[in-house]
Amino acid sequence: MRGKPHLRTTIVLFGLASILACSAVRIETGQTREEAVESAEVRARGIRAEWATRIKSVSPTEIAALEADLIGQVVDIYVGFGRRVAAQWREAEAGRGEVVTAEEMRKMIDLWVEREWPILKAREDNVEYGADRMREDAIVSELALEAVNKLLLHMYEVYNAVFFPMGTLSDYEVGLDRAHQEAQRLMQQYRQLI
Repeated sequence: MRGKPHLRTTIVLFGLASILACSAVRIETGQTREEAVESAEVRARGIRAEWATRIKSVSPTEIAALEADLIGQVVDIYVGFGRRVAAQWREAEAGRGEVVTAEEMRKMIDLWVEREWPILKAREDNVEYGADRMREDAIVSELALEAVNKLLLHMYEVYNAVFFPMGTLSDYEVGLDRAHQEAQRLMQQYRQLI
C-alpha cells in the first residue's frame, strides 16, 4: 500500500509535465516560480501593448472584426488546453487503474495557472479593451453589442469549464465540447451582425 501513493504522485507529476510540455506555454528551465511569474508578466505587458497599438492603428469598423478574431483565439487556447488536460487525465487514470478526481486535476491546472496567470489576464484584458472601444465608439449596432457581450460572458464560461473541472473525465469532456460548440454558435451570430 505504501508504494501506491508514490506511484500516484509520479503519475500526476508526469501528467503535469506533459501538459506543460504540450501547451502553448513556455516555461523556461532553471527558473524559480518567482522568475517564471516575472517572465510571464513581461510577456503580458508586451501582449497588452501590441493589442493597444493594433487597435489604435485600424478604423473603428475593423475593431469589431479584430475583437471577433481575438475572442476566437482566446477560446481556442482555452479549449486546446482543456483537450490536453483531458488526454492527460485519461492517461493518468489508465496508469493508475482507477479514477482520477476532478479535484486532483484542478491542482495540476492550478500549478500552470499560477505561473501563467499574467498571460491569461492580459488576453482577457485585451478582449475587454476591444469591447470597451466598441461600446465607446458606437461602431456597431445595439444587436451586435448585445452579441459581443454574450460572447464575452461565454468566453468566461469556457474558461471555467476548462480550468475548474467538475465531475468525471467524461463530464469534463462533454462540458468542454458543449462550451466550444456554444462559443462557435455565438461567434457566428456575432459575425453576422458586424
